[in-house]
Amino acid sequence: MSGDAAGSRATFDAVVDGVAAWQPDEAATRGLCEHLDRRLNEGVENVWEREVVEREPGSSEAEVVVNGEIAVVFAEAVGPATVSRLRRSLSALARRYSYLVVYWRDPEREDRGYRWSVERSISARRVGTRGLTFVAPPDEAPSVAEGSRMLSWSTVAAGATLLCAVSASLWLVVGTTGLVQALAAGAAGLFVWTLLVGPFVAR
Repeated sequence: MSGDAAGSRATFDAVVDGVAAWQPDEAATRGLCEHLDRRLNEGVENVWEREVVEREPGSSEAEVVVNGEIAVVFAEAVGPATVSRLRRSLSALARRYSYLVVYWRDPEREDRGYRWSVERSISARRVGTRGLTFVAPPDEAPSVAEGSRMLSWSTVAAGATLLCAVSASLWLVVGTTGLVQALAAGAAGLFVWTLLVGPFVAR
């Protein structure tokens, strides 16, 4: 990757981070333009080193363009025709811009699964651009924390189940003799092995 290409990619990554951190307002396009300009040019004094962030007047496709090669696009409602319509739109933009950032504006939480399928169906290679990223508003971030809490509770539940099962098996082993003891020990060992090895086999 050449120096120019590496610099463009780094700017694209910075734009993606900036869009992801953006808090939309009523004047969405102007607000995003000002937000990206502040983030990308913070501390830059030399005018020749500044990133050029501008609105696209008269364009119904790209909302904000950075350095003439990175376009930020707003995607609105998600529906049955979203994939084909969005792919056509992005393919047309890819003929003008090297990188595309698609921002899901005002998404519905119940459409999250469909949005995921749209993102899986549209890639940079398919639309003919060097980089393509989908970004959701920051107010969807709590869902990640919620998922982490669910994972933590499931881990606790699995640990409690394991503890109870092992304790019961040990009680049977200690409190019985002969064939019953051997069967209890074998069952406990099989149960523990399944819990420990099962997740790795399932991946």
